[in-house]
Amino acid sequence: MLPDSLKNLIEAFKYLPGIGEKTAFEYIGENNKYILVIVNDANHKFINPKDQEFLLKILSAKKLDLNDIAIINTNNYDSVDFKDLKEYFAMSKLLTFGINPA
Repeated sequence: MLPDSLKNLIEAFKYLPGIGEKTAFEYIGENNKYILVIVNDANHKFINPKDQEFLLKILSAKKLDLNDIAIINTNNYDSVDFKDLKEYFAMSKLLTFGINPA
């Protein structure tokens, strides 16, 4: 059994910013098939409309649609950790637009 002082300290840590919080991402799509599309676009909130149209044609050819994927624009974040993306989206496949894989 933990002493009360230690219990209080542990309880206090729950309320510190960033402790125990998962990174939340803003995205479009429903991610039903766990396919993550990562975009780096400074001019659009998520993806350039022409790129989105092109992507949706590719998805359609594979019998998929926007409900099957999640599109995130990394330009909207100061830093993005691949581990956080993998944990948050539980992705099984990854596509990138405007991202240098190196």
